[in-house]
Amino acid sequence: MNEKGGGKMKQRIKIGIGLLVIFGLLLGMAGLIASAEVTKETREVGLFWNETAVDFDTIAKNLAFFLAEPEARLFLLEQINASPDSEKILYLKDFVEKALKKFPESEELKRVRAIIAEKDFPKTDLYFPMEEHREQWKGGENLLIVRPLSAFTLDLFRKFAYTLDGERKEIILFDPPETPSLMMILCEHRQDHTSSTSN
Repeated sequence: MNEKGGGKMKQRIKIGIGLLVIFGLLLGMAGLIASAEVTKETREVGLFWNETAVDFDTIAKNLAFFLAEPEARLFLLEQINASPDSEKILYLKDFVEKALKKFPESEELKRVRAIIAEKDFPKTDLYFPMEEHREQWKGGENLLIVRPLSAFTLDLFRKFAYTLDGERKEIILFDPPETPSLMMILCEHRQDHTSSTSN
């Protein structure tokens, strides 16, 4: 009994040490992600953005306020439908420039343009990643504007979004909301997503 009991105790200790090592490695990886400089490669895969360099939170909030207007949502729907991309992807910068031509008095769009006009602003896609959201959204108020993941958060499974009245919501990536979610994602694709609609 004593030998068996001692063997079980040693096994438990080994398991405990193994779990501690794994936990330590995970914490170390999280620390590296949190402190790492955002590189060109991480920008291209669309996972992270440098929160100190690009104010995507302000972009998301102002886009939400802009799209609170029915005419703005109709314009967005027209641009999405006209996109030649199979996932109906738009470039954020392209969309904002075209929207400003149609809505030149929009203060929200002017704020967004001021940010995306900065030299180091990364190419950013704007689209519904979920096919059911693309099919569901017909220009109504049932819409969330989602900003990219931050490189400076330890929780890599959350995103933040704004409703059209400016309410900030948290989204869990593995449990997407039923509300159609228009996401900003750092450009993942090589082809041109520029809308084919006329200016």
